[in-house]
Amino acid sequence: MIAIVSSEGEEIKLERPVRAEGSVETWLTSLLQSAQGSLHAIIRNAVAVLNDPGFNLLLFLDKMPAQVTFIYT
Repeated sequence: MIAIVSSEGEEIKLERPVRAEGSVETWLTSLLQSAQGSLHAIIRNAVAVLNDPGFNLLLFLDKMPAQVTFIYT
């Protein structure tokens, strides 16, 4: 797996792809960890963007997943 997609259609690319092989518990745990790490990286990037003097709210809202934009509001 290389990305996760929300029910709203938002896609987050995984920083570390996960193979669905072996026991379900093992690869689901790997998927969860990869998804959390990827989202953490997106949030770190969002914080940097928010602190940029040239911050553009509309561009930020357009480029970031909705769950990350709630950090700003």
